[in-house]
Amino acid sequence: LKGYLFLSQGEYEKAVVSLQRYAYYAPDQANPHDSLGEAFLYTGRYEEAIREFGIALDIDPAFIWSARNLAEALSVTGQTKAAVKVLEAVGVDAMADTGKPAKAIVVRNDPREQEHVILYHPDDD
Repeated sequence: LKGYLFLSQGEYEKAVVSLQRYAYYAPDQANPHDSLGEAFLYTGRYEEAIREFGIALDIDPAFIWSARNLAEALSVTGQTKAAVKVLEAVGVDAMADTGKPAKAIVVRNDPREQEHVILYHPDDD
């Protein structure tokens, strides 16, 4: 599919168009919606990305990549606690340096930049 090629080449707007077609013709498959969400994420269309990742997770609640991507989109829009809940729902856990149980969340200020992992301690609310 051309959408994946466009994503890999950084041609995100072309990827959106191609992946919208893919999601249209495969509405009951999680992967097309996840991939379209990625294209939206890379173009800064965060609400649309959140919607597509949510659709993918509705289709396949165990699709870990959609959960990770949804958490990233939520965190980029300042919805860190919602992002943590998404990761908790699929069981993404980590340990902090202190040995205290924590939840890991992957974030980027810009989806095209290197990602950062932050640890959120549920006790610290």
